[in-house]
Amino acid sequence: MLLTPPEAAERLRVSLRMVYALMADGSLVAVKIRRAKRIDEHELQRFIESCQPTSTRKRKGGAGSSRPSSTASALLSGGHNLHAVAQVLGHKTVQSTKRYAHLYPEAQASALASIFRRKA
Repeated sequence: MLLTPPEAAERLRVSLRMVYALMADGSLVAVKIRRAKRIDEHELQRFIESCQPTSTRKRKGGAGSSRPSSTASALLSGGHNLHAVAQVLGHKTVQSTKRYAHLYPEAQASALASIFRRKA
C-alpha cells in the first residue's frame, strides 16, 4: 500500500516537514507518480527498523527488546550510569538515551533522597 507523506508523518509521529527532509536526504525512499510522492508501507517499515539501535533489534532466536524506552528506564532505575546505558543500547549520543528513558516517580524520589542524604 502506498502512503501519502502526511500519512507517513502520522505513522512515524513526526512533522510533515521531517518526512520531506527524510525523503530529500534519501533516508526514506519515495516514488513519484506524476507530481505526487508516495511512500511504500514496506519502505516505511524498513526505515523504522533501520532507526532502532542494533542491540534492541529483534534477532532470530535472540531476545532483543522491541521497546528501547522500557530497557533504558529499567537500566537507569537499576542505578546504572546514563553513559553506560547509552553504550549498551547502541546510542551515539546521550540525548538519544534521554529521549527513551522515563524515570518512574519512585525512582525520582529515591534520587532526590540520595542527594539530600549526601549533603547532610
